[in-house]
Amino acid sequence: MRLSGHCLGIATSILIGLSLCGSTVSAQQLPFNPSASNPTPELPAIRKYIDAQIPVLSGSDRNAVISARESLLSPISGSVSPSAAFVDVYTLEVSDRISKALVSNDSHVKINTAIVIERMTNSTGSTKFATQIATLIGDNSPAVSIWGLRAATPIVLELAGTPNGVFVFTNLQSAVTVHSDNAAVVEEAYNALTTVLKNDPQRLAKLGAKKAVVLNAIVDEIQLLLETRLASEMNSPRPGPMLDERGGLRFLLLPNIWKELNDAQKTRSVQLMIELLRTSLTRVMAGRDPAATPEVVALGVEHNELIRRSGGLLAVLADIIKEPGLAKQANEVRRVGPAVADDKFADAITTVSDTLNKLYPKPAATTAAPATQPVQ
Repeated sequence: MRLSGHCLGIATSILIGLSLCGSTVSAQQLPFNPSASNPTPELPAIRKYIDAQIPVLSGSDRNAVISARESLLSPISGSVSPSAAFVDVYTLEVSDRISKALVSNDSHVKINTAIVIERMTNSTGSTKFATQIATLIGDNSPAVSIWGLRAATPIVLELAGTPNGVFVFTNLQSAVTVHSDNAAVVEEAYNALTTVLKNDPQRLAKLGAKKAVVLNAIVDEIQLLLETRLASEMNSPRPGPMLDERGGLRFLLLPNIWKELNDAQKTRSVQLMIELLRTSLTRVMAGRDPAATPEVVALGVEHNELIRRSGGLLAVLADIIKEPGLAKQANEVRRVGPAVADDKFADAITTVSDTLNKLYPKPAATTAAPATQPVQ
């Protein structure tokens, strides 16, 4: 039996929820001092401690697995106040050993291992787990993939534009394709790429000379994710279509992000908006067909709401680029609904799409230059 995207999302949430309980170890119970400014003398004890927990993660006793997970996290969490030097050493030692647990075929084992990596990454901002994070994201289990995406979220700026980042982002795109019927994976993919800059706009300026490289890498991934999702609509309805507006396009149209985009990126973003409107209009009209099934009708209603929300984004764009004509058309898009006649509904979308195409015309397709004839 094949579960729907909605059911898969519920199942994924339950599986994740079951993996969150556990208890921590106090600093006094640890066989080493995490507050030490020089943890080198503590290395034998640190390694022995980690080596005792890693094999348990792959065991069949789920309570023991959770206990081992929490034991690995205790030195950098809870009431413990580790030194920066200790965190650096400890995360490196865990990173060198934890991959052994990722070869398990048991999704519960992988999830608990992924939770260790996600919480360590969140607590420390360490990029030492980049390879393991990429592996988690590329896992066949959507729950494991979600935890990998969550682990990538706090360090996405550090990963962007690096070889490790390429590995992580490649698997991110692959995960959305492999788990194409799971909206929860799609949502976490968008979150991984956008959360840091949405929550802390000042981080962009703090990147200094790296800003262009980092932002270009993230924007490219968001746009590629949007393109993949919209292209898939040609074959079957994509789960969670609202995510493309809320998670992708809305980020690209944040004023502080938009102003940093180059002309090609702005054009690509607008063309993706046009494609989103076009595909959603198709779904709306299909849902209005008297012969439409209840599922098709419901899908049409969902895409109607997506179009209306996109009208709000168009209004934001109109304000940014100071185009009052586009602002007026955006308001018309925001008003479309079940009571609007088919022709007027379609006209509103066609009109605003034509305006967007004039403002940001689609680049002409490039063709290969003809072969040069040799001189006789």
